[in-house]
Amino acid sequence: MRPIQKMTKPVLHLDFADALGKAKKNDNFLHNLLARHYDVQIVDDPEVLIFTHYGHRNRLYSCKKIFYTQERYFPDWKNCDAAVTSAFCKHPRAYYFPFFAAHRRG
Repeated sequence: MRPIQKMTKPVLHLDFADALGKAKKNDNFLHNLLARHYDVQIVDDPEVLIFTHYGHRNRLYSCKKIFYTQERYFPDWKNCDAAVTSAFCKHPRAYYFPFFAAHRRG
């Protein structure tokens, strides 16, 4: 009988900026969603930054950036690599995620 090999998750160095940076960085909806597939590590020099439309701290980072909002704001594609919004946007780097889905139980 072959020994069971434990699958290790790939490491994701992540940080949150602007309004998202004020929440618990290691216990929020986005972190918990990503932690299903990655070993998420919150670091000061991230590979990926998740930010929102409040504030401008995201401009201090030179990594991959994901714009996230639960309001009807559209991303500025010059400042982000992808966007997750509750406003439907026909763009190859946009992902539609309605507000109610973040608060679903179950």
